Amino acid sequence: MSDINPEMVLLVLVSREEIRNHILSLLQRNEYSPIPMAVPEELIQFLRGRNEAIVFLDVETLRIHGASLYSKLKAACAGCKIILLYDQPHRDMIRPAMEQGAYGGILEPYAEWEVLTMVSHILADKHPAKRRPGRRSALKSPQGPAK
Repeated sequence: MSDINPEMVLLVLVSREEIRNHILSLLQRNEYSPIPMAVPEELIQFLRGRNEAIVFLDVETLRIHGASLYSKLKAACAGCKIILLYDQPHRDMIRPAMEQGAYGGILEPYAEWEVLTMVSHILADKHPAKRRPGRRSALKSPQGPAK
């Protein structure tokens, strides 16, 4: 069962129908309630006034509407986390996406474990008390490295 903050929404703006259906179905099977968006304007309007959201975008949407879409989404919702869905021929788009504010990217075939891991990491960042200390943080000394 998902433990999602009621303020957090999962939005899917994906041009390719088969990818959109895959992501929507995957999230619904895991008890999330993703909201499909038809066009960027609808998404931006929906995001206005929100503090947080998880937004799935595909490279086709970016090709059609341009990379300025990142800044428009961030202007509407500064705390939104953008996840780029990309395929092998478009691997070069992930670095610019990250530089322009994307949270991360998932390479096709968009495996269920990858999508769910990305969502759970975002949600864990929103609920720090639920996070388990990782190996790295457990090894760090407050005074710095041991001498």
